[in-house]
Amino acid sequence: MHYFVWSVGSETEATPVDHLLEIDFRVKDITSGGNFETAYLQSENEPHGKEVLIYFLPLLQPSESTPRIIEITYVWPGYYLRLKEKEEIVSIDLTQMRAGVTVDLIELEFYLQPGTGKRLVCKSARVRSKGHNPNRLR
Repeated sequence: MHYFVWSVGSETEATPVDHLLEIDFRVKDITSGGNFETAYLQSENEPHGKEVLIYFLPLLQPSESTPRIIEITYVWPGYYLRLKEKEEIVSIDLTQMRAGVTVDLIELEFYLQPGTGKRLVCKSARVRSKGHNPNRLR
């Protein structure tokens, strides 16, 4: 695989941003024992949505026995304003990711600021693969 497309967007209540630098967007390969890097190129730029092409260096090969672990981080001002004001989040849409290959597992982690009660209730809108437990959230 040469690259992976990652889309990130906020709800309209969030602060619109012009550049990835404003949300401190970072992509890093954290694969243990690997000597891998990543690079990215922004392909779409909207005030409430960004899309990047993430390149694997060296190229990701089907023969690799250990999966690479890619960490994507960003801090979007007001990202959870809808949660604060209306106590809801519309959705997190993973269907926008396109790799051209099957991705077995995607884990999302949410870090909530003090004052939120550290309570976030999530549910799976649909089960996409066998063995997936929609009630198991990390």
